[in-house]
Amino acid sequence: MESRKKSMLKNDFLQCQDQMDDDIVELCNQVEADQDFNILKIPLLKTILEGEITNSKILYLQMIVKKCRDTKQIDDLETLFEDYNLGQRIMAKCEKESNFVFLDEQLYLLGQLSQSSLLCQATLIQIQIVQCLNKIVDLEIESDDCLMSTFMYLITTFVEPNSRIPFSDIKQFMSIVDKLCKKLRGINYLDIELDLDNNEKYSESKHSLLSRILLFVRYYIDKSQFTANLTLYQNFWIILSTLAFVVQEQYSLRQTALQVISESMKMNDQQLKFDIIEKHPDIFFQLLIIIDHHQQNNRTTDKCIRTQASIIMKQLFCDQSQYIIQNIHLNQISLQFLQLVEREKDRQVLYHQMEALFLLCSNSTFEQCIDLYNNGLLTLLISTYQEMKEWQDFILSKQLIKLTFAVLQHNSSDNRILNFLKLHKITSYLNDIIIHCKHDITCQRANQLLKYIQ
Repeated sequence: MESRKKSMLKNDFLQCQDQMDDDIVELCNQVEADQDFNILKIPLLKTILEGEITNSKILYLQMIVKKCRDTKQIDDLETLFEDYNLGQRIMAKCEKESNFVFLDEQLYLLGQLSQSSLLCQATLIQIQIVQCLNKIVDLEIESDDCLMSTFMYLITTFVEPNSRIPFSDIKQFMSIVDKLCKKLRGINYLDIELDLDNNEKYSESKHSLLSRILLFVRYYIDKSQFTANLTLYQNFWIILSTLAFVVQEQYSLRQTALQVISESMKMNDQQLKFDIIEKHPDIFFQLLIIIDHHQQNNRTTDKCIRTQASIIMKQLFCDQSQYIIQNIHLNQISLQFLQLVEREKDRQVLYHQMEALFLLCSNSTFEQCIDLYNNGLLTLLISTYQEMKEWQDFILSKQLIKLTFAVLQHNSSDNRILNFLKLHKITSYLNDIIIHCKHDITCQRANQLLKYIQ
């Protein structure tokens, strides 16, 4: 807020012919310092709101809205918003504004109002803020990172968890974001930058904007009840997939981009998975590369990225067509994935990777899985059971049991798989789960598996 204040007042003194500048500067200082703020007792407020909304008044209103939020005077704020038609008047000013510094402040004020009050938010929708934003995105806003970031802040307020805007209205905002992404693509916005030490990085403003875009889409997916097909928004999808699969050293952006992709597949929509694979035929290889790259370090961000990549892998394996499953095996994706699982040490990541192996084996024939069996799948299974018993850590027990059932479906008449598991004391490990695991359903499944093996 302080940086906004300095910027606005400096520009106002130079560019605005506002007779009340001195009074408003004084009022801003009073509001900021007032420990007993009461919106109804502010001097000159009625006079200020009845007159033209100048750019210096925009800053003053920002402070008023912030104070109302901090002191829980939202009802009084809503009364002023309605009585003085602030929504229409600020939007009208936005549509006429040619100075991006001022436009940035106007959009920020609209975002504050939308975020502070559901009534203000609903009113902004009713008075066609979508049309206003469509006009703004058609300006050359791609030249100003700060303006684009504020633009996204405003749009995101309409999809935040406490928002009550119907999804049919929210879909319009996604189209606006897609238009913005088209502009970003036009200026090669995702091209990597180098700092003074020749390290790859994005500027703080670029990172902020991309983070806001991803945050909006996460909320958008949630509002759609995980039914949104993001591949329909071609420009956004290119930005998203580039951040997820191409840009290497922006770890927090990669983590969020992967999370957006995994959340979009939460409902296991077959058409969406088909669209994703169609747009990215090499997505399985890209996920393998990501997991491999981020296994080299074990920082929290690296573990989160491996987790998200593993979740996407298992989502793509789930209920997949035989054509895709066959290609997964023929291209040795399954074998490369197994090798990564063997190297994984983090329990949370392993949990999803074990489930991915279970889904892959469940959807595959014995012949398709022969390379997995010949290259250590059963050994991995037994060694993980053994580690679980040694550490008395049963986090993986559910997925281990599911994977064991899956491999036993491939047991042939010579009982090769079953004999291997018995030889390596799987019954002992299952008994340990039954006795010590605190999850009843997992214990029941372990008991079922034990009876099946015996």
